[in-house]
Amino acid sequence: MRRIFPAFFTIAIITLCADTWALHFIGYGDTRSSATTHQQIVDAFAKVNPELVVHSGDLWDGYSASQFKSILTKNSNIAALLNANKFLVARGNHEDESAVLAFSPSIVRDHSIRYSFTEGNTYFVCIGYDPSQNTAWLEQQLSSTASRNARWRVIYGHVPVYSSGEHGASGVTAFEALCDKYKVTLYISGHDHIYERTWPIVEKKVTTKTAPFASTAGTIYIVTGGGGAPLYDVGSNWWTATKISTNHWCDIDAADDHLTLTAKKIDGSVIDQFTIKTPTTEIVNPIQTPAPATGDSLDTDETNQGNCGTGALLALIPPLTISTAGALRRKKSKKS
Repeated sequence: MRRIFPAFFTIAIITLCADTWALHFIGYGDTRSSATTHQQIVDAFAKVNPELVVHSGDLWDGYSASQFKSILTKNSNIAALLNANKFLVARGNHEDESAVLAFSPSIVRDHSIRYSFTEGNTYFVCIGYDPSQNTAWLEQQLSSTASRNARWRVIYGHVPVYSSGEHGASGVTAFEALCDKYKVTLYISGHDHIYERTWPIVEKKVTTKTAPFASTAGTIYIVTGGGGAPLYDVGSNWWTATKISTNHWCDIDAADDHLTLTAKKIDGSVIDQFTIKTPTTEIVNPIQTPAPATGDSLDTDETNQGNCGTGALLALIPPLTISTAGALRRKKSKKS
């Protein structure tokens, strides 16, 4: 028997999915030492009006926690994120746990240095300072229903997994195994005061150098440590797709069918951009919703450069209606 839905019911479903299928967020870090540079970066990303900010650690050493707060509250939209607990940090090695937990309003979740949460279509895990620790806890987060129901999975912490900077890093086996197993999209870190991006990696091997990347191609590891701390020299390794030593921030658009990261200097000029794509028909481990009983200087080596929890309801919407929903999602993404 064919079910017929009133127009207002169909539109309500489309609106719900359009709102939950996109997230616009910022990633950056290592803002210690220079309050002036940090302010310039916050002023820059305030202009794009993000819905969430994640910081990879090393917060305010060289100035003060109160000045750090003043930098964030200068722009009313970033102040609103801070007050809504949507400006969130990892602990770096230049601040102790008690100082981070004492900051008000809170810049963590659940009064803990390690935490996880869902925002829009993306599941986030803050691993804290060191990705080589707390792997049992991390697996609990990544295997959760919230993680499995998310379109994208993003982990952030302070210490890199791969880095060609002065501290350096050449892999963290147990952490990477979990990223591979649970299809983590991005790991965002700092510690080295550079920007570096890897190619997609699985089992410690680059899987592709052809962009846009498939969502199944592997985890991309980002070092974003250009928020104000003294810049470091950066080399190159087998994993390096792009690297540069400059002050910067990362502008990330997570739509239903793609995630695009654009790394920008303070003046807004682009130093890197890449896109990860996933088929719009693919719903990763969807929520099982029962059907209703009646009637939802840059150095680069580029060679080429959500899930809505209305599962069963969406299956009942005619194809034309779903196409309309896609148009709405694209429109929302462009506005972000």
